[in-house]
Amino acid sequence: MAFELNPDGKTCRNVTRFLVVAQLHVIRGFTISGSDHHEAMVPVGGPLYVLAIDVLPRQHWLYFCDYSPSYNRESSIKRVHPSGSPIQDLVTNGIGTYGVRGITIDWVAGSSLYCYTAKNITPLVSDCRYLYFADYGINPHIGRYDLNGQNHVSIASFGVQVSLDLSVDFWTHRIYWTDIEAGVIERADWDGSNRQIFRSSIATPVGITVFEETLYWVDRTVKKVYSINKNADATVEPTVLKEDMPELKDVSMYDVAAKPEVPDHPCIGETNGGCAQLCFANPVGSDVDHTCACSIGEITADNRTCRFSDKFLVYGSYGEIRSHSIYPGSLDSPTPAIKGIVYLKSFDFDYQQGKVYFIARPGIEVASINLLDDGSRERSVALDVGKCQPTI
Repeated sequence: MAFELNPDGKTCRNVTRFLVVAQLHVIRGFTISGSDHHEAMVPVGGPLYVLAIDVLPRQHWLYFCDYSPSYNRESSIKRVHPSGSPIQDLVTNGIGTYGVRGITIDWVAGSSLYCYTAKNITPLVSDCRYLYFADYGINPHIGRYDLNGQNHVSIASFGVQVSLDLSVDFWTHRIYWTDIEAGVIERADWDGSNRQIFRSSIATPVGITVFEETLYWVDRTVKKVYSINKNADATVEPTVLKEDMPELKDVSMYDVAAKPEVPDHPCIGETNGGCAQLCFANPVGSDVDHTCACSIGEITADNRTCRFSDKFLVYGSYGEIRSHSIYPGSLDSPTPAIKGIVYLKSFDFDYQQGKVYFIARPGIEVASINLLDDGSRERSVALDVGKCQPTI
């Protein structure tokens, strides 16, 4: 971590508040006080393809989504200390073809990552009770879910085109979002009311964050990092914090005040709300204050513990085989995802042995794997078997 001058102009102190800026192949931090905005953390580089970032300042972690455009390297979710610790892989299995395009941390519960691997849903942000997102697919809109993935609400849809990031202002409960097609930054109350264009005629605003009285954003086309008071009118010009920064992707504020403590949160502490795996706080005013869920398996009748499911759907995509509960409304994944399959062509499931048999690598690999494993153990492969074709 870097140092900055104290107000006395003589002594120095550790930098504890700085702006984290993600470029495609490097993550950097810059001080926000003063005028020089010097480096505030050890740059995170290497063979990276950074798509999104979030921070957990109280625990000194920086999280990011690392996308791999080829099969030579796994797409993953990683974390690192800003002081320069080795990068840790958190999730490398079960990430889809398009990688993880949005990430946010449930910093209060301290146990969950919220990620989306769909092609057209990019940014995510949580405010401890809701999960907000931007969808630029068939029906572009800014939306909201409860943290357990239920109760979808559209906050804004008319005029929304391609939003690549959004941010929650915890001080006013407003939602800010970018739109690179319209070239604007918009905002609205948490329920979609009082919507307005905050800034227009912006080239390509790809990342945005709000902290206290200031709005920060990064512009991919002009290669600059901007800041402006969130109460400024349209005549006020933004401040350029950094320039000549190519391939900008995302921005986040590193400060404990940006992730405040919530003492009465139902999922806080070692008890995890009494949940065996995942604990999600419900919106204020709900009949129950939290919901338990399972990352693997399905929830039992006590709504707290998890068990192996004996009935589930197995399905395949471009490079992986996954499972899903057959019960309507359930988001449970009964088994770990099997990833690392090159060009999946066809597969079938042997329930008695618990194995999946599949054809991959354009018809020249026939393999089997135990669906109950994480995909890294037993894998029986027969190569060069000719042009295998799926049967119907």
